[in-house]
Amino acid sequence: MKTLRRRTIVLIIVSLLVLGLLIISRNEQLRLLASSPFRSFRTNPDAAYLEPTPTGKVFPTSLPTQKISSSIPSEVHILNNTLEIEKLFSPDLDGTQMVAQAKVANGLGIVQIDLDTGKVDLLSTPQELLGTPPKISGHKVVWSEPVNLAQSQYQLYVYDLSSNQLTQPYVLDYYHHLDFTDDIAVWEGTVGQTSGIYGYNVTTNQAITIAQTLVGYPRIAYPWTIYLDYNAGTLGERRQDQAAKLWACNLETQERFEVGTTFNPDDATAGSYHALDTHWVAWFGTDSNADSNVASYQPYVYDLSTHSLYTPTLPIQWPPRVLLSNNVAVFGNVGLDLATYEAFNVISIPEIADMTGIPLLLSEENLVWLWDDGETMQKIYHSRITRR
Repeated sequence: MKTLRRRTIVLIIVSLLVLGLLIISRNEQLRLLASSPFRSFRTNPDAAYLEPTPTGKVFPTSLPTQKISSSIPSEVHILNNTLEIEKLFSPDLDGTQMVAQAKVANGLGIVQIDLDTGKVDLLSTPQELLGTPPKISGHKVVWSEPVNLAQSQYQLYVYDLSSNQLTQPYVLDYYHHLDFTDDIAVWEGTVGQTSGIYGYNVTTNQAITIAQTLVGYPRIAYPWTIYLDYNAGTLGERRQDQAAKLWACNLETQERFEVGTTFNPDDATAGSYHALDTHWVAWFGTDSNADSNVASYQPYVYDLSTHSLYTPTLPIQWPPRVLLSNNVAVFGNVGLDLATYEAFNVISIPEIADMTGIPLLLSEENLVWLWDDGETMQKIYHSRITRR
């Protein structure tokens, strides 16, 4: 009897020790998340329903055939006898020119792919580690490569496709969530001891400070930039509700104002809920009156030239991403013609609706995505938005 009692006491003590270690481990994870200069984290379990969980196949929404639609996708066949690409990562698109990180025979590098011809060019020297994914605008491509990983320092690179020249024009920084349009790169970084959103004009060599404190995920379409503000009213106090203020800033006039509120969940989709192109801003905002998960993702469109807001009624589907190019916005897998406010199916064929991959790219009415079925080589699909 005494032996049994001792064993019971020992088991209870061991169980309490294990529970204590688990609690300490969990608190340490939250502490590390809280100290990150770029991410917010959820402490309110009631907000869990806001986190998207895209699973299964995504089928086309039942929308009538109108004057705008997407064409049947075609596969892009890569043509390069000297460069073997094993896999592409983090692509970006400008027109029919795509850039991406790539796993090649000698390591990891940056490649450019002409979607019209299938021609591939290697823009960087393959190495063991990669930095910030590339962004393309016109005939220039920017990305960063690690210099000092212990201090999270990276070097910005600029490749001029017209002259095939590679330059390193700027100082070391994070270059986190890099974006690039109209010769201006913007990113999250740190100048001195101050984190914020900074920019650099690769033509004039001008450094730009856009916003500081708890801000992130910038987008640029000169002269406008937009970014997320995580502040909860008091400077230095981070929001805990998986939402962020969406701000716009005009780099020429310094006009700055809050556009709305967008999602900022603590998952892999963070940063995919807002987009900027020309004078348009599009985002998924919060709807405090919504009773269901799907209804709580409300699409918005804002015209920066007229300061007018449009709230479309769309049958939103996963994955919850927002894309913009010229006069077309994409919310999930539903497109919106901003000239007529007509909705259309981005992927109109049920047989390939589950092959849209992440991310879907949109540029000048070109839709592009990568598809990896786990059995064959990775494929690139290209579709066009057409008007009748």
